Amino acid sequence: MRTAILIIASLSIASPALGQPASQPASQPAHDHAEHTAHAGHDAVAHYTCPMHPSVKSATPGKCPICGMPLVAVKQSELESGTVVIDSATRKNVGIRIGTVERKPMTRKIRAYAQVEYDDAKLFDVAPRVHGWVVALAAKVSGQRVVRGQVLCTLYSPDVYAAELQLLDVLARGADRRSLATFERKLELLGVAKRDIEALRKRRTPHEAIPIRAPVTGYVIDKNVVEGTHADAGTRLFRVASLDEVWVEAKLFEKDASLVAVDQEVTVELAQISGHAAKGRVVQVLPYLDRSARAVVARIALDNPDGLYKPGMYADATIEVPLGEVLSVPEDAVLYAGRTRLVFVAKDGDRLTPVEVEVGHRSDGFIEVRSGLEAGDRVVVSGNFLVAAESRLKSAARYWGGGDD
Repeated sequence: MRTAILIIASLSIASPALGQPASQPASQPAHDHAEHTAHAGHDAVAHYTCPMHPSVKSATPGKCPICGMPLVAVKQSELESGTVVIDSATRKNVGIRIGTVERKPMTRKIRAYAQVEYDDAKLFDVAPRVHGWVVALAAKVSGQRVVRGQVLCTLYSPDVYAAELQLLDVLARGADRRSLATFERKLELLGVAKRDIEALRKRRTPHEAIPIRAPVTGYVIDKNVVEGTHADAGTRLFRVASLDEVWVEAKLFEKDASLVAVDQEVTVELAQISGHAAKGRVVQVLPYLDRSARAVVARIALDNPDGLYKPGMYADATIEVPLGEVLSVPEDAVLYAGRTRLVFVAKDGDRLTPVEVEVGHRSDGFIEVRSGLEAGDRVVVSGNFLVAAESRLKSAARYWGGGDD
């Protein structure tokens, strides 16, 4: 801050002392100055300055001793507000630019760290409905790809074997269709597939071990069995996951979570594959906070026909949220003074006045202004730290705290 003050101060070569006229001798009678300040009030003139050389201050009107320009009046109210007088030529020399406040469409881009996960709705457990022993194992390792209906293992079960014998006995006696359907249904309820029941009827001999088949095309992600394992009814032998669609779980900051809703489109990029992006949609925003990450999780459904997205991979998620037309200024126009947000508004007569504003969302280098400005206002958008330094020097205490931070 002190460096910025020196930059503004260096714009002048010399400056007369405050209270000493710029165009009159320093020996001006004291009673003239007293008469000038006797009527000072909130709107009274505090001093006169040169727009080209702000360090020049005089108690009376006159000309700048450096460049000869007429001095302009600085009112007491402007002094208290921190108003700075800097002419256009000086602004250009030191890189102070002025922009216009305008209403424009704003889209908030929410970027979040994410991770690919299994879709819970695409997970399937394979468990027998009867107790038995694993005779042969076809799915021997985790990670093995299987297709729907493929045999994972065969299981010998006394209960199933007895039910098969009953069905074959009914067939041998030439029972009616209704009786056959009853015994076939019994086998189905014990977990025997229809195709295996049909094979039993054609072969007319019982299976010593029934096939346990994959319920879906996917990958074996959990295997809890070896050949010879005894399994009770309901024991999970395998877990199979379909990866034709996966979840991408994005971790949102608390302040962003309220902007994200179901069915919003999301762009997902894999951290490991540069330039690759896919479109997904939000299917759920969890109603609680992930305490470890201090984030709200948004689940994004993503088609994965080629299996490119593998659970456990890191990804980046971008959600674009339209905010409509809002009043906005470049982010560089806003100064931060503690909890106060300020912009310098360009007034008539080369005056730059600090104005307190309330800001909102940010997007693409712009920031929403919710109060304090109107469309068409002209504000400092570059070099405002120099203006702020001079404003602070002029004691805008209610903004700057009256001292160094």
